[in-house]
Amino acid sequence: MRLAAGALAVALLAAGCARPADDPWVPTPPQALLWDMFFQEILVEVDHAPGRELPRAALDGAIAELRTLTKREVRLGSVREIAGHDPDPSREWSLDELLALSHATRDDPASAEGYGSGRSAILHVLALDGTVRADRPLRGYALENVAAVFPDEHARIQPLGRAHPSFALDVQQTLTHEMGHTVGLVGCGVPMVRPRSDGGCHSTSEESVMYAWHDRLGSTLELVQPGSQPLRFDADDRADIAAYLELGKRCAVDPGCGAPRGTTGL
Repeated sequence: MRLAAGALAVALLAAGCARPADDPWVPTPPQALLWDMFFQEILVEVDHAPGRELPRAALDGAIAELRTLTKREVRLGSVREIAGHDPDPSREWSLDELLALSHATRDDPASAEGYGSGRSAILHVLALDGTVRADRPLRGYALENVAAVFPDEHARIQPLGRAHPSFALDVQQTLTHEMGHTVGLVGCGVPMVRPRSDGGCHSTSEESVMYAWHDRLGSTLELVQPGSQPLRFDADDRADIAAYLELGKRCAVDPGCGAPRGTTGL
């Protein structure tokens, strides 16, 4: 569940930007998702491969936690099956493939050119077959404003099946974790008030959903116990976002506030 920071930089649509048109500031993904100077809400769009739809309880739970973390309006937009996609449980997606699929399936074609349009920053959730190409199979991955979840991997380690409550909780944990990456938690876009990174965009605190908890599982039985999954952001995560929101307010009136800017083009 690693964040690919800067895997592909894309330009902001001027229509979604509250700043003057001649201001050259291009936001980073966390700035686009969190700062009112660019967009005023987060719209979660979901596209899923056939047979890989996410449990609605998992979606609702992750969105509610993101709303609590960011103090922003976060709402669910479209939920659609990806037309013409032939799922393959053995597939290993590359990062470029994930971004290309995200750009091809978003509701608003213009949003493929940036992080949103109008007043809405887009957080795009992809629920896909297989997994992502990495040193081991992963249940989720985040890059730019895209959170990918791989239900095949959840099912593989879930002997009680998709219908068991722990399956939905496991998916919710993964989705919440990946959403945390898209908003830059644990020093990967948003500065830490209190250092706690493990060096890879994950928290050293087991109380946080941003802990790389899959690495500590001793057995599948530990995973499937309801309540074993950390589902919430912790106090440090909330403090980081609160400080970053205050920085956004300063940057809205002072472009020299010192915050990093994104890049244009590919």
